[in-house]
Amino acid sequence: MNVKIYGQVQGVFFRVSAKEEAEKLRITCSARNKSDGSVYIDVEGEEKDLEKFVEWCHLGPPLAKVEKVEII
Repeated sequence: MNVKIYGQVQGVFFRVSAKEEAEKLRITCSARNKSDGSVYIDVEGEEKDLEKFVEWCHLGPPLAKVEKVEII
């Protein structure tokens, strides 16, 4: 599954926090910043765990201000 997160998501530890959340859910995660200011995440795991991860992406870490989450 690929997820793209928009808003104030760079410079707020979103990528590191996403990897930590993925570890908690026992799923694999690769995250990178995009030039448009978004964060792109490739994540793999069980469907129920992926759903929990996407729910987390709508909130992100404390300093993030998520405006939109796309599943692509």
